Amino acid sequence: MKVNGEVMNNLKKGLALTILTGALIGKNPLVNSDNTIVYAKEDITEYQNKYLKELKKVYKTYSKKLYTSKEYKKLTTKYNKGIKAINACKTIDDIENAYERYVKVLNDIKPSILVKYQKKLEKSLLKSYKSLISKNEYSDYNLSKIEDIKNEGIENIYSCKTKTNSKNIKNEYVNKLKSIDTLIVETKNNVINYIKNNKDLTNEQKNEIIDNINNLNKVEDINSLGQIYGYVEEENEIITVEQIE
Repeated sequence: MKVNGEVMNNLKKGLALTILTGALIGKNPLVNSDNTIVYAKEDITEYQNKYLKELKKVYKTYSKKLYTSKEYKKLTTKYNKGIKAINACKTIDDIENAYERYVKVLNDIKPSILVKYQKKLEKSLLKSYKSLISKNEYSDYNLSKIEDIKNEGIENIYSCKTKTNSKNIKNEYVNKLKSIDTLIVETKNNVINYIKNNKDLTNEQKNEIIDNINNLNKVEDINSLGQIYGYVEEENEIITVEQIE
């Protein structure tokens, strides 16, 4: 789990409010000769409590049933060490650093039961990916986009903390991979529409050409056939992961 930036910003805003409140009631933090700030004990305690609550929220997001007993015992031990580390801090910066460090420590303890399930989902995603690139022809650019989608999908599967979310992510990225197939459909439609509106062709010729187009499975071949009758290939819109999402 990555440290939530919004959480960190909110906690820091709380610090600023504490300083402002202190100024209003004549309890400003002391400033040393080297310009470092010395906070009152109650300020430190307040921020320790805030970060302890956030660390507890993080700890509770890990489902015990996805860990072996040994793994979950280790997770709990590290969580308790995080509590002690935050409580031992004397400055706001040290509290923040301790919190961030132990969030990473907890996240690094991988639940083997969940990981085993996620490996199956990764294989399923790779199977869909290999099927697509073996059955379809893509431009180099679109092929690189498919690679990006596949890699991002695998990464996101392993970032999940539940089986349900992992499965949903796998299905989402399979659909993203399949959506690239629309390039062939769109190309066929573009050329067919051109042929239908070509006034130099008879209806019989149009029907024969359209049948030939529908029997083609390569974008380049479809465009080439259309160009014989004056079709100008349209510049295909670049498909990005963001657009597919």
